[in-house]
Amino acid sequence: MTVPRHFRATGLLVVFLFAFVVGLAAAPAAEAAVARAIVDVELQDADETSQAEWVHEFATQLRARYLRLSVEWNRAEPVSGVYDEALLARVGHVLDLVAAENLDLPAEENLRVVITVVGTPRWASDRSYWNLPPIGKGVYEPYFAPCADAVDDFGTFAGMLAARFKGRVFAYECWNEPNLWTWFYPQVLGDDEMFAARRYTQLLKAFAAAVHDPLADPDALVIGGVTAPVGSDKADDYRTSPQRFARFIKYFGALSAMDAYAHHPYQGGPGVRAPEAAPIKPSTTVTLANLGELRRIVGDMPFYLTEYGYNTAPSAMFGVAGVSEVTQAGYLKRAYRYAARYSWVKALFWYLRRDASPSGSAGDPNGVYTGLRTITNARKRSWFVFAGGMQLKLSAQSPIRSGSSTKLTGNLICSRLATETSVGGLSGKPLEVQRRVNGGWQKVKVAQTRTGGGFTTWIRLSRDTKLRVSWRGVIASRARFVDVR
Repeated sequence: MTVPRHFRATGLLVVFLFAFVVGLAAAPAAEAAVARAIVDVELQDADETSQAEWVHEFATQLRARYLRLSVEWNRAEPVSGVYDEALLARVGHVLDLVAAENLDLPAEENLRVVITVVGTPRWASDRSYWNLPPIGKGVYEPYFAPCADAVDDFGTFAGMLAARFKGRVFAYECWNEPNLWTWFYPQVLGDDEMFAARRYTQLLKAFAAAVHDPLADPDALVIGGVTAPVGSDKADDYRTSPQRFARFIKYFGALSAMDAYAHHPYQGGPGVRAPEAAPIKPSTTVTLANLGELRRIVGDMPFYLTEYGYNTAPSAMFGVAGVSEVTQAGYLKRAYRYAARYSWVKALFWYLRRDASPSGSAGDPNGVYTGLRTITNARKRSWFVFAGGMQLKLSAQSPIRSGSSTKLTGNLICSRLATETSVGGLSGKPLEVQRRVNGGWQKVKVAQTRTGGGFTTWIRLSRDTKLRVSWRGVIASRARFVDVR
């Protein structure tokens, strides 16, 4: 669901992209590590100072293992054979920054780059598609499928990228969500209900051959599929279910051209469900819970879940009302925990680093609010869950006399931010003081952290009690027993 450059949010997109609310299926059995990864859509167009700051954040603070960037073919080769050297130089600078950050990291913690190549240039577009429903305007858009004569040109472009960036890119991903018309149109052409899958497979084969050419970057992975979570199980101009699309491209021989499969297992709207909830209509929707459906189709290959996230405000692009920042943080934690059950899932990419809005306003319904940061760049609670390195300590005065107050002290620290503050202490954060009641935790009051992350508060007790403090959605302290006499 990578955001189109011009935020193509339409009523049809809302209706067709997330038409199904998703929810539970049989959980996978094994549990293995799954890498944390991040998607950034601003990086390639940012100035060098911002690029350096953000790459440092990815590598050192967020400790991401993978970074996904998009290189839009339509922008990078606006005229056949003529490349936008300034754009490619910015991408190259990002790769240089990543390499420099990796010098200070253990090899197993290196940041790896995945480049997604997507978008049909005007010159490579089949004009006959421009007037087909639902478009019918005779106007070029980069989501129109490349014409048959441009398939080899797409391969040439991919080979150019791979040769230029050889040894600096972990993987090249072929297109984005080709089972949706908003990225690959048309899905059906005349009587050919497999048109999108057929043309996509042609592109993938040319793409893979070019990347793996000895003169390009044969060591780089080629990732294919890149399916959106929803679609139709029958011929549909607008969308094809991920299962159906996978079967089609398998039929056309696409699997032999890819080293790994990508999928975007978002939970759909309008009602937002938890990561482990399975689809209401599992035959046409693939989320984290029934990811095995795709695995059974494509067979024994690694999976990279190259987009995932939850909006914290209403988003027409996703067709959802959004969740609170507390819920987003909790869902992020649960999503990575659930994805780790699949030994063949290598990474889950959180979308995005920062919220995006075409107007710059956080209230714009055409924005995307899945970011770890707000539009104003403030860190959401999910940022701290993603980064890890959290500590929340509590000390409680004990014993005390019945009816007296016990003094609670402690601190909230994110070790990832130790370079920004002396110890990474977080100030101004609301901590819930909670007590154990009937097997659960009950809120008693809220204490704010001060400069340096410390807090002090008092609570009156009349009986023995277990207490803890919680920064909801992120971390809770160990429980402390207070002896009341």
